[in-house]
Amino acid sequence: MFGQLKPSLMATLIVALAMGLFGVSSAPAEAAETPITIVDSAGRVVELPYPLERVIVLNPPAAEVMRAIGATDRIIGISGSLARPDYWPELSRLPQVARFAHAEPDYEKIIELSPQAVITYGTHPAIDVQEIADALAPAGIKVVGMDCYKLDTLFKDITTLGTMFDKEAAAARLIVFFQDILEVVEEKVAGLEPKDKPRVYGEHHGRDYLTFGPGSSWHEMIEMAGGINIFADMPMPYPEVDPEAVIERNPQVILKDTRRTPPMGYGVTDTAPIQAYIDELTARPGWEALDAVRDGRVYVLSPDLTAGPKKVIAIAYFAKVFHPELDLDPEAIYREYHETWQGVDHKGVFIWPQP
Repeated sequence: MFGQLKPSLMATLIVALAMGLFGVSSAPAEAAETPITIVDSAGRVVELPYPLERVIVLNPPAAEVMRAIGATDRIIGISGSLARPDYWPELSRLPQVARFAHAEPDYEKIIELSPQAVITYGTHPAIDVQEIADALAPAGIKVVGMDCYKLDTLFKDITTLGTMFDKEAAAARLIVFFQDILEVVEEKVAGLEPKDKPRVYGEHHGRDYLTFGPGSSWHEMIEMAGGINIFADMPMPYPEVDPEAVIERNPQVILKDTRRTPPMGYGVTDTAPIQAYIDELTARPGWEALDAVRDGRVYVLSPDLTAGPKKVIAIAYFAKVFHPELDLDPEAIYREYHETWQGVDHKGVFIWPQP
């Protein structure tokens, strides 16, 4: 009979069964006496114990902010996306309740861990935060959607997490760090004439010729860094374009967003596969005539740089790529972020070639 149930109903049934199996009551085991109310990234009003002491975190951007403000000691469970011993040594040993951040969580495991709250994405298209919340409501477990990857809501998300974990001062300092980066880049590119801004083609990791239009983070990042998005006239944030359109608009810089191919990012040192990937990319039909290819201005970027709150740092890299003459050192900025805010060594290949 289970096969005929909707996913949300199935999840609720699993929760109900798990509550009986593990002897979990309808309220969190250590609920705080004075709750607080927050508004998450999805605009949901959520009442939470205060301050939170036991949470499960599924999405890396939220975990990244929590580590920056000194709150990872509150995390008792993770998704597989956080099981990276090199970058998350303090979290990788924790129980995993989902294969990765976008996968359906294992509700039985969550209930067994008895967290006060689960933190996941709020508005990501692959996640239904309300469905997760409905499934865990019978167990008295709160669910909060915290994106921490969208530029227009990043500072609000950081502030909210600071409030949830009684880390308001640390959250404010992190926001200042990011604001300083944006202000420096804005100052460096201020006053540029349109003729001084390169034409830029950004390509999404999803598939070939999937690009970024207005409403996407990359469109905003390109413009903030002093570039001109060649597909700024598209009617949607992520349009798939005709290969001939790229050739006709002749970008002067190409930025390729990547995921698993080629292997790059934190801890990676071998650049040969990355360069081989660029060679394959630039061998596309007609690309030999593109200004970006002829001038050697084709770059691939790791999600370790372009995802989550680090998008702010990526803007500094974009600005250096677009305007090499600028007195700007994005590598030093990223090093400070890793060593000061994340407590890890700065190592890896995050963009290639190096600007």
